[in-house]
Amino acid sequence: MNRFYEPGRKKFVAKLSVAALTSGKSIGCDFAFDGRVFLIPMKDGKPTTEATGTIELLVELGGVKEAIQFGTVNLAKLNPPTYEKPRWGGSADSLYAKASEGAVLEGFDELKLIIERF
Repeated sequence: MNRFYEPGRKKFVAKLSVAALTSGKSIGCDFAFDGRVFLIPMKDGKPTTEATGTIELLVELGGVKEAIQFGTVNLAKLNPPTYEKPRWGGSADSLYAKASEGAVLEGFDELKLIIERF
């Protein structure tokens, strides 16, 4: 995971393979409160518009996972400019990303997550 810091915001960039999404992956964040997630499906290291499947994003605090606003994401609908980014208000220790139950993830080999925390 790469970490970038800017005045007034903190940002993590992580890449999750399809295998990690299938098994579920927790991404640790070392500061709390309010965040949003930008999602970019990647194929061979480049952004793709061919991704399909549904993933779920939750935040975790003290081992308890909670759904976040717009946290169920249809990967085929990520590209319109009006796409609503998953976000949360409140405290969280980590972000948890996983494929939805029964979802088939295709058309990409990794998912880039840019996590902004305020």
